[in-house]
Amino acid sequence: MKNLLSLLFFFFMLNAVSYSQDSAIIRFQRHPLPTLPTLPVFIGGKDSLATFIKRNTHYPEEARKHHISGAIEVDFTVTKDGTIKNPTVLKPLGYGCDEEALRVVHLMPQWIPSRSGLNPMELNYHVTIPFGKQPQIIKKT
Repeated sequence: MKNLLSLLFFFFMLNAVSYSQDSAIIRFQRHPLPTLPTLPVFIGGKDSLATFIKRNTHYPEEARKHHISGAIEVDFTVTKDGTIKNPTVLKPLGYGCDEEALRVVHLMPQWIPSRSGLNPMELNYHVTIPFGKQPQIIKKT
């Protein structure tokens, strides 16, 4: 009888230990990591953005007279509905180029907004607008 009680006690304890291990596994399961936001996208992608900038940018006469060349960096926010707000010139050139760069950014159509999961969100974006003669990249064949 004593052996039977000892055996039952042993199985009871084994069952209790097994149960506690199962609940520990459930308690410490990992949650999926949050997804990173996607970047806003100009309709048609980066090539379409470059084409849009090239077609709509006019070299200012004042800059032409002074042989000004370079690139203007413009930062702006793409809102949840894809519109552009708060464009700011980060690297100015002067001679009318800064104003022309802002004009081109204001002409842009709506973008595809950034998303965090399925939710649209505002995100800053940065474009470079070239003016004048730009150095050519020579590719060796």
